[in-house]
Amino acid sequence: METRTAERVLPTPANAVPPSPSPSPSPSPAQPSGRTLFSPIFLPPPLEGFPPVHRSDPMALTRNIHPGQLQDWLNNTQSTCAALQIYGVGYPSVDRAEAITSGLRAALVAITGCYAVEVAAPIAARDEHDELLFPLPATYFAYGLTEEAATRLKAQICWSTSAISFFAYDLAPVIPNFLFTLHGFTKGDEKALEETVRRTFLVTRFCRFTASFAVNNPRFRGYSTDRIIETLMRTLEVKVVRVPGTTLQAVNVHCASPTTSPELWCLWRDALGAAQYVHSLCREGFPKRGLTCSGCHGNDHVRKGCPFAMLLGWNSSHELQE
Repeated sequence: METRTAERVLPTPANAVPPSPSPSPSPSPAQPSGRTLFSPIFLPPPLEGFPPVHRSDPMALTRNIHPGQLQDWLNNTQSTCAALQIYGVGYPSVDRAEAITSGLRAALVAITGCYAVEVAAPIAARDEHDELLFPLPATYFAYGLTEEAATRLKAQICWSTSAISFFAYDLAPVIPNFLFTLHGFTKGDEKALEETVRRTFLVTRFCRFTASFAVNNPRFRGYSTDRIIETLMRTLEVKVVRVPGTTLQAVNVHCASPTTSPELWCLWRDALGAAQYVHSLCREGFPKRGLTCSGCHGNDHVRKGCPFAMLLGWNSSHELQE
């Protein structure tokens, strides 16, 4: 079956980009790779949909990618590209980068039929002392897709084949509903803890603060302060999570954003995170980073609690290790 492919748009290396662990030249885009054979069969989405991947902030997908490389990626036509994260695979070592990108490319060819697709591995940014910035980036970049293929990949997001599972995204920042994880509670009563968070959010100074962020949001144009807060509070959700190695309870707090600005969202999130969340029977909860899944790369659970591991047919779910 003949497959039309879009014109390849190769990223031009920026002068500032250091030597890269990127893959060796790929086989001719006119024919599939002979090194890895992939079945085009992939796991269909569950009837209720794949679980969402919750990131810590809008810039988490591209954090600590070398600025020159990231700019090169952004200079490509985004409608024929996709940012990819591989389930269970992080930043590649020099000796593994070629194998990872070749395997990911083979999976993309099998799924989309786009033999022109290429995959670039991330280059980590460094500080003024030439030390690597952590966490190391785990986002790869596919370019040379057709618009139809790129749209399809990013619409479904989650893809699991017999050999590899990955997630496809746009590079653009996306404001999450996930705010933070509160640690320190001694009991895991979700209803009581949600009421604790809600009561804190409804303190007058936090209400006015939140409403001020919604002024320039078209969604809330013409809304009174009370209506803004009421609308946002309907999206508030608190979920208890288990943290290995401790008897204390942690709760994930989710709430829709009053703003469309990623930078303002971070300011709003940090201010709410600095509040006191106290329950007379469950003690006090405080935000603390550290919940990061090495599987799906989400920030609201650890690997042993990854929801993708519970999906029948999800690749590598039987190999979960902390």
